[in-house]
Amino acid sequence: MKSTSIQSRLILRLIIPMIIFNLVVFGFVYLLFDKKINDFFDQTLLASAKSIQEKILVEYSTLIVNLPYFTIDMLENTSKGHVLYSVENEKGEIIAGFDDIPEPANPNVDTQFYNSSYFEHPVRVVYIKANIYKEDGIYPTRIKIAASLNNREEILGEILSILIVISIVIILIAIVVSSLGLKNALSPLYYLQKKLRSRDVNDLKPIQAYVPKEVQTLIDSINNLFIRIKGNISYIETFNADVSHQLRTPLAELKAFVQLNDKKLDINYYKKLGLIDNMAHTINQLLFYAKTNPNAFNAEHFEIVNLEETCKNIFEKLVPVIYDNDFEFEFICEHHHLYINCDIILIEALISNLVNNSIKYSGSPQKKGLISIELQSHGEYVRLIVVDQGKGIDQVHHKNVFKRFVRLDCDKQGTGLGLNIVAQIADLHKANISLNNTKESFEVIVDFKSQERP
Repeated sequence: MKSTSIQSRLILRLIIPMIIFNLVVFGFVYLLFDKKINDFFDQTLLASAKSIQEKILVEYSTLIVNLPYFTIDMLENTSKGHVLYSVENEKGEIIAGFDDIPEPANPNVDTQFYNSSYFEHPVRVVYIKANIYKEDGIYPTRIKIAASLNNREEILGEILSILIVISIVIILIAIVVSSLGLKNALSPLYYLQKKLRSRDVNDLKPIQAYVPKEVQTLIDSINNLFIRIKGNISYIETFNADVSHQLRTPLAELKAFVQLNDKKLDINYYKKLGLIDNMAHTINQLLFYAKTNPNAFNAEHFEIVNLEETCKNIFEKLVPVIYDNDFEFEFICEHHHLYINCDIILIEALISNLVNNSIKYSGSPQKKGLISIELQSHGEYVRLIVVDQGKGIDQVHHKNVFKRFVRLDCDKQGTGLGLNIVAQIADLHKANISLNNTKESFEVIVDFKSQERP
């Protein structure tokens, strides 16, 4: 199930109640305007009816209505609908106006409003029952004015449209304001997210940030987790060091014992020493394999160093081993300021494994050849190239050769971890590693991200 963001959840929880509230207010305002508009038009009809009442005269004991023609036209037609009227005497005879205007439900009520229909058109009717007083008597009369609902509906529709537009604008403004406010309120979380994403996966340094106390609690929890992970890694490192000491010491004692007590002329003398050395090498490889495990690695050992100077220090240990195996050695560095961010111990292990691999698998008993290490500035990368004159590795095996316990030449002694350790060290340094076969040599190329001089 796909999770949603905190911001979208909060916006929904703010906007949905706001929409509901807005609809309730909209309904209330609509009903209020509906009542006010109806009251206004009803009062207009009532005023028209009373105006007609004032124009009723008695001549020769007969009721007549003296309305100017323009008043009659105004009553009969309007721009948005029709207004009909009728004036009746006490006998129900039409004195003026139109027939068939609907009668009220209770004709005895003097003044009343009611809804009805006139030839299937809805109308609003005002009914007035009045008496005209003269010296010779009282003349009862009834006045009815019926108006179509077009004007009311049009005005109410316009108000409804305005209310809808206002509601939509309010909702949109609320969404924008809520989004901006929530984005500002959640900025500490976004900052924390950015900090965590930009950190290296092996960076366990505490997070330092000025944030609200609610977010600070989260940061404290993350920092406590980092402390626990660092503690576990430190424990593993200490355990590896103890294991290394406990295993190497007996092997060193065994080798010294063989050298002191066995005669060099003994046919098994060199086999015993070779076996002991192979065991020591296997232990070193296993310990380095554990050390380069990405899940148990502490990036705090990283520092920006000059790779040329670092290599020179490493070669002080490696060159005697190279010469003892009858190989020639060459170091080429055209640029003297090549800086990378690295763990020096791991870089030493990487170069040592590549050199040992060249010693083991390149050359022949008749001709050992040359091992060359070259440093190059290659754009934004610092390139380390280890070259030997061996037959190399077939292209089909280039991917598999970096897997652990893969050995292409089973006649040679080895653990099958050398190139796997090299690949893990390169991965920890975010470096790219590749292999290249030429007619006369085999190259292992490692590209490190170049760094500014500290």
